[in-house]
Amino acid sequence: METVFTTEQKLRHARIKRVKKLLRYMPRRATLHRYPFLKYFVNFARNRSYLWSFRSREVIPALYAGCIVAFMPLQGIHLPIAFAMALIFRANLMILVALQFVSNPITLFPIYWLDYVLGSKILDLLGSAVQQNIVDGYTMETGLKFGRHGLKAARAVLATMIGGMVVGYIFGLVSSILYQIGIKRLTAKASSQPSAQNIKTPNQ
Repeated sequence: METVFTTEQKLRHARIKRVKKLLRYMPRRATLHRYPFLKYFVNFARNRSYLWSFRSREVIPALYAGCIVAFMPLQGIHLPIAFAMALIFRANLMILVALQFVSNPITLFPIYWLDYVLGSKILDLLGSAVQQNIVDGYTMETGLKFGRHGLKAARAVLATMIGGMVVGYIFGLVSSILYQIGIKRLTAKASSQPSAQNIKTPNQ
């Protein structure tokens, strides 16, 4: 018995194979138990097929969420947050986790510096009244009051968080556009070739 695969399907399988090769050190269904934190959710994660899917509707949110988390000052808790984002947005877990390696001991300082500078500019544009409202809201929620140095530290953290979200979103947007361009080119290439070829399955 022979199974017929279209050229488009063959190209898609080849693309997925290349991506999986690039992500071979990332969490997979078979190796999830080896990773800290994730090992406690092995059965739960394995039963969520969207975490392992390479369809566009799982890849694109993974690119956005992965970039935003990677550029935020969340060092040490990137993996749990990436896992939570994958569940919330029904995104590919491997891509989300892989993007967290953008933030590493080599890139940490330039990333956080860029986050802080951009976030400070945004806060300046918002004005002191908005910043004070944020501080007042935090004080009301927690009962904690900031001194002069505490306000400076809080502003620095807030600026870095805001900057990280903006920078991450921009990188997510760019990577998503590049991904979709690549998909369109592969689709166009597939449509220009013969529509189907007979390929024997391994189970023959």
